[in-house]
Amino acid sequence: WRWQSLPTYPRRFKQEVSASLERGEELHLTPNHSLFTVTFMKFETISMIGLGYIGLPTAAVFASRKQKVIGVDVNQHAVDTINNGEIHIVEPELDIIVRAAVKEGYLRATTTPEPADAFLVAVPTPFHTDEHGQNHKADLSYIEAASKAIAKVLKPGNLVVLESTSPVGATEQMAAWLAEARP
Repeated sequence: WRWQSLPTYPRRFKQEVSASLERGEELHLTPNHSLFTVTFMKFETISMIGLGYIGLPTAAVFASRKQKVIGVDVNQHAVDTINNGEIHIVEPELDIIVRAAVKEGYLRATTTPEPADAFLVAVPTPFHTDEHGQNHKADLSYIEAASKAIAKVLKPGNLVVLESTSPVGATEQMAAWLAEARP
């Protein structure tokens, strides 16, 4: 986003948008003839599905910015460790951020998804190979399991982001799994 590309916007508009972005609100611009309509979305709670090397640092950064984060992982040891303000992975200085976020009440972990406004999915997508070590194909079973787990608590208007490294078509497949599992 560059204000220089929008020189015709009034200063007050720019100030209001900048202030909203600083508060962590998401900006949506929708064309409305030659003008723009601005809608801000505020996520009260973020759910981080998968608390490994991508998920835990991501959750910790959001929580360090005073954002309520519910971390979800199938590993009970990881959940217990995080809830004690400690980390189960090796990442320099992450323990300091996690400890503070847990102590201040902005980060907690569980094994079961709970309602939230946004769901970020960062689960493994390992490769399958045949007996000759060929035909690498991503294993999407963790994404499928995460999709089916969060489908139970999704509400209209929730945001779901697939953060996992995945092949082309994985997002569409995830959407299909969510639609299939939704009540």
